[in-house]
Amino acid sequence: MLYQWRRLSLQVKMTVMISLIVGAFAVLSEWIESRLIQHTVEDNVQNTALALGRSVDQTVTNLATLFDREARTKELSQLMITLPDLLTIVIYAYATEAGETPSVVTSSGSTELPRQTGAPLLIQQVFKEQRLLIDYTDRDQTHRVFMATPIFVKNDVVGATYATFSTLQMDEALESMRRISRIRRLLTWLTIVIAINLFLYFKVHRPVNRVLSAIETVSGGTLTASVPVEEQDELGELAST
Repeated sequence: MLYQWRRLSLQVKMTVMISLIVGAFAVLSEWIESRLIQHTVEDNVQNTALALGRSVDQTVTNLATLFDREARTKELSQLMITLPDLLTIVIYAYATEAGETPSVVTSSGSTELPRQTGAPLLIQQVFKEQRLLIDYTDRDQTHRVFMATPIFVKNDVVGATYATFSTLQMDEALESMRRISRIRRLLTWLTIVIAINLFLYFKVHRPVNRVLSAIETVSGGTLTASVPVEEQDELGELAST
């Protein structure tokens, strides 16, 4: 392999090296862009989840308002209209006695949670950690994220809001952006490689070949051989000599 590499022309070697450098830069830039997009998506989901949690938390001022099922159902229905990517939302109330599972106050959307036994793991974790929790585990397969945020009354966690968001439209838009970005990088890579190769051919490869041809002619006994001087750079000086 090393022997074959040495037999390649300078232009081919330069083309290979430039292609590798530009290709490595394209891979690195795609990785950085992917990380930035992921960070942006998570920020958007987190901000939406925080806004949703605050909306419910602010309306619950005591246990009576938490268990006001009619008012909470109306509130959830309004949130479903306001947030088109919101698929399901459930309000849970934590038990006052240890060992009991959280109970469903009300729900909205196409959810099976109220009919299931027990509460989702996120609801149980929220009670312990008392902060917003978001689960992205199934996003790649189902285009859904799950969130749970605590409901406070006088600094005590009395309940939690559990919601499912669809990321399908956002993921499709991001994938379209990635495809466009890949095409743009490919065109940029081709442009750079072609431009550098044209420069090397006209400014390096062709003048060097002319000098080599003149040297071969002189070595053959023709001492009147000459090389056209087109540039005033180092190769031009070499050709003039």
